[in-house]
Amino acid sequence: MGATSSNPVRRCKLLDLEERRPIKRLKKGDSAHGNGILLEDRISSLPDALLGDILSFLPTKDAVVTSVLSRRWRRVFTWVTRLHFDDSPISLCVDRPCMPDSFPNFKRFVDNLLQLCHSHNITTFRLHFGRDDLSPYKFRRCKQGCLPQLNPMHLNTWMCFPLTRGVKELDIRARVREPGKLPSALFGCPTLEVLKIDVNLHLEVPLSFCLPNLKEFNLTLPVIPDGDFATRLVSSCPSLEHLTLDGYWNPLKPIIISSPSLRRLSVMTNCFGSSYLRTEVVLDVTNVEYLMYDDVSASHYCIGDLNALVEAEINQTVPEDTLNLLWRLSNVRRLFLMESCVVALHLCESEQLKLPVFRNLNHLKLGCSAFISWYTLLMELLNCAPFLETLSLPKKDVINVLLAEKHRMATDQNVLKARVTCLEHENRRLIEQVQQMPRHPIANRVGDGVISNDQLFILLVLCAIVSVLASTLVVKLFG
Repeated sequence: MGATSSNPVRRCKLLDLEERRPIKRLKKGDSAHGNGILLEDRISSLPDALLGDILSFLPTKDAVVTSVLSRRWRRVFTWVTRLHFDDSPISLCVDRPCMPDSFPNFKRFVDNLLQLCHSHNITTFRLHFGRDDLSPYKFRRCKQGCLPQLNPMHLNTWMCFPLTRGVKELDIRARVREPGKLPSALFGCPTLEVLKIDVNLHLEVPLSFCLPNLKEFNLTLPVIPDGDFATRLVSSCPSLEHLTLDGYWNPLKPIIISSPSLRRLSVMTNCFGSSYLRTEVVLDVTNVEYLMYDDVSASHYCIGDLNALVEAEINQTVPEDTLNLLWRLSNVRRLFLMESCVVALHLCESEQLKLPVFRNLNHLKLGCSAFISWYTLLMELLNCAPFLETLSLPKKDVINVLLAEKHRMATDQNVLKARVTCLEHENRRLIEQVQQMPRHPIANRVGDGVISNDQLFILLVLCAIVSVLASTLVVKLFG
């Protein structure tokens, strides 16, 4: 018989720390045929570089802890290829301190590990510290002492460390008490494939960009630089597929983004409440599949074909601009109209509210507002989406919107009678079906903020009928 193959289960245990191989070795005083047996640690006999790759799958803090296993493991962690530094659970908030004196220890840990690092191939480098939220509405409640004190040059040294070591993914999220400048070297690393920057630092537009392999770029800053920063950045990234720009973008400056490779585009300008119109918006992204656009309205839009678009999230404040933008999104399958956008559509006169037909739309999500009448707008949206399957609303606002609509319509008996008559004529069978439905499934679906295909028009009925019939329905569904 031929030789049997080795046990695959045993092969899989090659790197098991607990498995040890008995080997025979002569001891002093033993004969050549003695029985002296020692145990050899298989995993410890692997090369440092390979052990470093294995430890890279652990959190960096846990990888460093392996240095106490034995003398052999004392320096193995210095060969890891993935570095992830995170200051959590440290909290520097002076109002709710949690280990407030631990940031110096975190700083010392990062310094020591970077100094000891022997690996010349750092594939992933993550540096997270400071607060997570840069929102000015929340930031005002915090004091200056809530942010860590770190010299700008020291921070730049940390961020630039992996740039000469073949880094592919760089993820920086940092908040410091005295913001400096973001190093321009971050935009000149040819090996980068993923670049995520979420900081409260200032950015001076580099003279040149060199990111030929970059596929994903997420940039969150207090202020997006003026001029042609976005245009030059995108044009220098021929492989870019995901782009996110989040920060205050001067509304008097144009937004120009042109890229045939983009698949996902998110633009959030944080200009809410601005009284200015943006001069121009140019989007030439023919292959984009996801679009998130949150900005003030513009004087001029130039948006190319979006035939590949699958999902869109829109927030605009001027009715005409909102309608013009929606006509460009008529092929979308999933659409989220944020609250300001819904209010803008509501402000349109009935004869001006000319929506496109969304023949591919199967999921519609609306931002609720208790300050507007929902019947006309919701009816128009439903009429323009013949194949809609799911209507989603924020859970916390559903009941408030229904109650506000009921109260508003109850004050106008003429409108009330007209709408009830219309619904009784067109939807008598639907109303009867709704009344006969079991209470708990409907309540669960509405309570979750989602209305599926079978209950698509239930919300319409609840919003429009506020007579005894409506009161019965509301009590039956939500009571």
